Amino acid sequence: LLPCLQLFGLTLVSFAPTIILSILYGPAIFSALVDEGSVDGVAGKLIVLGAAYLAGLVYFPMAFLAVAILDSVMASNPFTVLRAIFKVPLEYLVTLIVVAALILLGAVGDGVLDGLFPRGLATRSMSKLFGYLAVKAFWATANIYLIVVIVRILGLLYLTRKQKLAWLKR
Repeated sequence: LLPCLQLFGLTLVSFAPTIILSILYGPAIFSALVDEGSVDGVAGKLIVLGAAYLAGLVYFPMAFLAVAILDSVMASNPFTVLRAIFKVPLEYLVTLIVVAALILLGAVGDGVLDGLFPRGLATRSMSKLFGYLAVKAFWATANIYLIVVIVRILGLLYLTRKQKLAWLKR
């Protein structure tokens, strides 16, 4: 249970600005989309919300690594995480690019699956249903593997730069 709570706390810390801005700006953005059909009046709010989300996406992997190494949600505080990011900026940028590519690969695979089986579970053909379920199971397993690869890449970042990060001083 503790690792689940740590992940939940880490997600809250990483995306707190996005969550708060969504609560504040969400009604205005929603009403602009529904009433006017455009976002002209709330474009600035959308940009701020997008920037907060992007900052959370950049912050999360290093915070995840800190929580995994130090075994505490308190390790995800901005002082620890931002200091670590600024200690190894080039390595972290490469890590972010690889992680983004792996996540994008998972999303593309989901899109291909929807293209191959447009009706999904609503199909009336048993052969198409079993094909869909088989491909879906394979892709779910592949996505789990991609998550493991992402965690391994973060571990390699720590392993190669643990002297610079100095999280576990002895």
